[in-house]
Amino acid sequence: MQKPVPRRGDRGSEAMGKKTTEDKGINCRRCRHFFITYDPRFPYGCRMIGFKSRDLPSVVVSRDSGAQCRSYSPKKK
Repeated sequence: MQKPVPRRGDRGSEAMGKKTTEDKGINCRRCRHFFITYDPRFPYGCRMIGFKSRDLPSVVVSRDSGAQCRSYSPKKK
């Protein structure tokens, strides 16, 4: 029997025991470049990198580049 192929947006890395950027301490919701787009297809965005996605931007950066997001900057209180 074949294993199901994970679809884009699935939490496959967590299921495999790999840590995501959320586990490593980068939280987009606390970054000054993070914003909510109000687009149901791509609800999250990063102003610094200039993109919108279905997943948190730090997760996309980590998945695509293999490194943590270097644009993270904490929000000023």
